[in-house]
Amino acid sequence: MNDNTFRNNWDDKDVELHWDKVANIYVQENKPGKALDVLYTTLKIAPGAVELHLRLAQTLLGKEFLDLEKAAAHFLLVCSKLPNLDRPWEQYGMVMFYRGRLLPAYDCLAKALNINPKNKMALALLKKIKAKLGLELLRPKEPKIILEFYPSGEPFKVIQLRSNFDNQYVSYGIAAEFYRNGRVKSLLDLENDKPVGTKYIWSKEGKPISGKNF
Repeated sequence: MNDNTFRNNWDDKDVELHWDKVANIYVQENKPGKALDVLYTTLKIAPGAVELHLRLAQTLLGKEFLDLEKAAAHFLLVCSKLPNLDRPWEQYGMVMFYRGRLLPAYDCLAKALNINPKNKMALALLKKIKAKLGLELLRPKEPKIILEFYPSGEPFKVIQLRSNFDNQYVSYGIAAEFYRNGRVKSLLDLENDKPVGTKYIWSKEGKPISGKNF
């Protein structure tokens, strides 16, 4: 699959900026339901628009729609496209922390702190992870992300990697697939290239489909 930019890039950017502002207005007016509708509708037009994925992931952390799995998928996609910003790494790390995936969270929170040493949330969560793991001198690994695309240019799959003792990168974190309309199709937790926990699967409309346990 081509690792190109986004489908209809010049169109997507205009769409992205306009409707991201509209969704933000609904959030500020305490109308998260309308914000979510706007984001999903716009994502069909511009499924690769990174700001829409970021706004959607943040909205999915709200108490009305809390969905850590979908939020994780969108945040990891954002991290792959905006690797030099600390907030996406921090927020993805936070989601993984609350999902109980401490090592993948640790790597990404350390990445956020490396980009911005003043990131207080990343620092606080890193301290909690060290306390839970009992490893005060734990060295974080530089996170690596693979992003694949459909032939037509929409994001297809995103995978988090971590280097092992042989300095070989293995899938360690999540692997998420997307429909062409930008919605999350599936999410699978991975450790050393092996699936763990539950594989979450959703329909094109975002409805949960029976998953598979590992």
